[in-house]
Amino acid sequence: MAKRWTKAEEEILKDGYKNHVTAEVLSERLGRTPKSVWKKAQRMGIATNPGPEPFAFSQSQVEKIEYEYVELKRSAAEIADDLGVSKKTIIRVVEKLGKSRNLKQANAVMNKRRQRVLPFSELYRLYFEECRSIDYIAKYYKCGYTTIMKNFERHGMAVMPKHERLKMRDEFKDTGKHFGTWRDKLEAIK
Repeated sequence: MAKRWTKAEEEILKDGYKNHVTAEVLSERLGRTPKSVWKKAQRMGIATNPGPEPFAFSQSQVEKIEYEYVELKRSAAEIADDLGVSKKTIIRVVEKLGKSRNLKQANAVMNKRRQRVLPFSELYRLYFEECRSIDYIAKYYKCGYTTIMKNFERHGMAVMPKHERLKMRDEFKDTGKHFGTWRDKLEAIK
């Protein structure tokens, strides 16, 4: 809720405007925003100037926003956090430039950031050594089936029926050998 103006504050405002003190300086003295100072002066009939300038980005800031949004594929929220403005402000700038993303592109950017990378050694152990199902692994990591499949693809792991994994495990168990390329990859990581 807006803070009420006291008589003393109104007097400071009148004196300030008589002596051509800017709204920015008065706002610091009164502990208010320049916009609220100007609006009060306007309501009191003492404001002679058109008011505080609306916020605007410099040309270099606009270019930086465009570069980060288009080239680096950063989200409007991330850019807004860096610049200390709202997400809506960044979206307006981007729309003015004609660079806004459609929903599919925006979701792709957000999903790229949300990708969860699971450790190869754990996936290998659960899937090949313990012969657990993909659904079990998804519950174990508290994620979805798709996340597990994307991690299998990322780590070069093949999806195989359980009976084949059991057979392979049993074949290699007593020989001291391992499953092949997946185990080689695991050894390279260690």
